Amino acid sequence: MYKQKQFLGENKMKRYLIKQINETKIDDELSHRVSRAKAFSCRQSLERGLYRDAGYINAENLNEVFRIGNTEPDEIEKIDDFYSISCGNIIVDLETKIAHLVSPIGFRILKVNAI
Repeated sequence: MYKQKQFLGENKMKRYLIKQINETKIDDELSHRVSRAKAFSCRQSLERGLYRDAGYINAENLNEVFRIGNTEPDEIEKIDDFYSISCGNIIVDLETKIAHLVSPIGFRILKVNAI
């Protein structure tokens, strides 16, 4: 049987931290901007401590994090209340320390210190 070669970094499980906005600390206007994944509002909210650590997910990539976070609740290591992953949530790759904003289509890198 032919065995496919793996490329460096391919099929490697990583650990991701999911940050979700703390709805009790923000007003309706900011909540609306965050839910629309407005990068400036999300970055500013993160820097002001308005996000909370919701859980950890082990996955191969951001798409898999999104899938697990919305369909496999038993695969999530919950830290706090965990809601399905949606626009405005932040996914932090704990290996690279890169924060990604969940956007209406795909993910955007946020240039912040998320940990």
